[in-house]
Amino acid sequence: MTRLFRNMVDIKKEYEWFNVNVTNIQFLKEPMLNTTTDTSDVMRQEINDIILTILGAFAQKEREEIRLRQ
Repeated sequence: MTRLFRNMVDIKKEYEWFNVNVTNIQFLKEPMLNTTTDTSDVMRQEINDIILTILGAFAQKEREEIRLRQ
C-alpha cells in the first residue's frame, strides 16, 4: 500500500476511485482491503474504511520519518 499511495488524502481518493470504477485491487499483505463489487455489505465497507484509514496513517507517518532521516 505504501508503494501505491503517497499520503492519506491520496489513499482515500484513489481507493474510492477504484471502487467507483469497479476495478479490483488485490493486496497481498492486507487482503481485508481488497476491492469488491458487492455493495450490499455496508458493514464490510465501513470496516474497510477504518482499516484503510489506520494503515494509511501509519504509511504517511513512515514516509514523513524517512524524509526526516534523509
